[in-house]
Amino acid sequence: MPINLRHFRPRAAAHRPELDLLQTQCWEDEDLVVEHLGGPGRVGAVIEGGDSVLALALSGAELVAWGSPAEQALLELKLVGTRLRHPEYLQLLGLLDPGRRLTLYHLVRPNLSAASRRYWDQHEPTLRVGILSQGHFERGLTRLRERVLPVAMGGRLDRLLAVQDMGEQLEILAELRMSRRWRALDHLTERGLREGVERALAQRLVHDCGPLLWLFLGHYPKLKGCGRRYLLPENYAALGALQGRIQIQTQPAQLDRLHVGHSGGKSDAATVLSWGQEHPKGRDLGGISLRGSGALRAPRGGG
Repeated sequence: MPINLRHFRPRAAAHRPELDLLQTQCWEDEDLVVEHLGGPGRVGAVIEGGDSVLALALSGAELVAWGSPAEQALLELKLVGTRLRHPEYLQLLGLLDPGRRLTLYHLVRPNLSAASRRYWDQHEPTLRVGILSQGHFERGLTRLRERVLPVAMGGRLDRLLAVQDMGEQLEILAELRMSRRWRALDHLTERGLREGVERALAQRLVHDCGPLLWLFLGHYPKLKGCGRRYLLPENYAALGALQGRIQIQTQPAQLDRLHVGHSGGKSDAATVLSWGQEHPKGRDLGGISLRGSGALRAPRGGG
């Protein structure tokens, strides 16, 4: 299962006034979010990057999603973009080859709300680059990948990307743990980045862990294993039919009877970094904070 890199934000990326999207992808473990909150029923969720909202809707839930105007525009584009063919949809979001993203945007633009059209018309440079890499958090990962990791990891990064078995990956991980440059990440990034990456490398091959692939490469070499249900071709037809099941609004005014999904009583970075550890109830929650994801579920029986 993918680790949660949501709180791993380089300090240098804390403020970029020209951007108003904190993240354009969600970094929760979708499997766990869907397991605990998915299926038939009425679910409310903060939009953030929109991925968890789409994953819950694909599981059969009816969603009431709320967020800032920028988050609403992002989710709406991810929904309306399904009028394109699947490869074009991926290209619009920032995957595959660049070059036609603005053309593709203008093909779906008439189907956006007036507010979302105004937002994206003002942010065409973001569309041109590819929105999946343009949130505050994702830009921070880009700087980390381009400026820090080559020094901190050296040639070990190329070796990790080429590794084929867990034994070899564990050997490289042991070398990293002995490296002063690697341990210096603690002074350059927010607390927990190094430990979180080490824990992920100890439990999952890089090529099977979407967040690590994005951290190391800035893209997904293959969609299978990327941890994003809505990007998979087998879910694309169902994704295109979700608009009627997702209500987007600014305030959670109609959700006062919903409660927060169980997160083990924690919602901070420490929860994120407990990936792979045992949950107090004996269930491995993958270190995910459902409270941190903003996911809420209506109590069973309407209570």
